[in-house]
Amino acid sequence: MAKPEDRENKPSGVEDGEGERKYRYVSTAEVTEAFEHFRYGPSKRYVDAVYVSEDGKHAVGVLRVTEAHCEGHFEGEPILRGVDQIEAFAQTYLLGQYALGRIPQELGPLFAEAHASFKNPVKPGAILNMYVEQVDAGQSGNVFSAKGKTLSGDVLISEMEISGAMLPTALLPRLIARSARQQTGISPKFPIRE
Repeated sequence: MAKPEDRENKPSGVEDGEGERKYRYVSTAEVTEAFEHFRYGPSKRYVDAVYVSEDGKHAVGVLRVTEAHCEGHFEGEPILRGVDQIEAFAQTYLLGQYALGRIPQELGPLFAEAHASFKNPVKPGAILNMYVEQVDAGQSGNVFSAKGKTLSGDVLISEMEISGAMLPTALLPRLIARSARQQTGISPKFPIRE
C-alpha cells in the first residue's frame, strides 16, 4: 500500500455521503507546516491530516484521538472535550483553505461563532473525520462560514456550524493586548474568597 505522502498530490475519489468527490490528500508534514504558520502549539493541534476537494468547498480532517487529547476530562473515563471537537472542526476548515493557497501569508483566523450539537462521546483510540463544507466566503473572502459533521466510522459524533474572519496577523497581537487592558483592574462580581 502506498504511503499517504506518496498520494499527496493525486486526487482520489472519496464517497462522502453526497456522491463521489475528488480530494487531494494534505500530508501530516504539510499540516504541521500550516500549524506553525498560524502559531498553533503542539498541544493545541487537533488535525493530523486533511483531504481537500478539488473545488475547495469541502474538506475532511482526520484526527486520531489520544489519551493526551482527553487528559483531565474525565478521570478514569476520558473523553474528548466538546470545545476541542469544535476546534478540530475549525482547524479542518482553516487547513483546507491554507492548503489551497486561499489564505495569504499576512492573514490569520479569528473564529467568531460556533454552534454544535454533540451526539456521542469520543474516547481515546477513535479516529475522527470532520466533514466541513464552506457555506459562505463573503465578498472580500475574509469573512467565512462553514457547516458539517464529525463521524467516527459510521457513528455521528457531532454537527457544527462556524463563522469568522481572516484578519491581518499584525492586528491579532493588538486585539489580544486590548482585551488584556480591558480586563486589567476589573473586580469580578463573584470573587474567589480565601
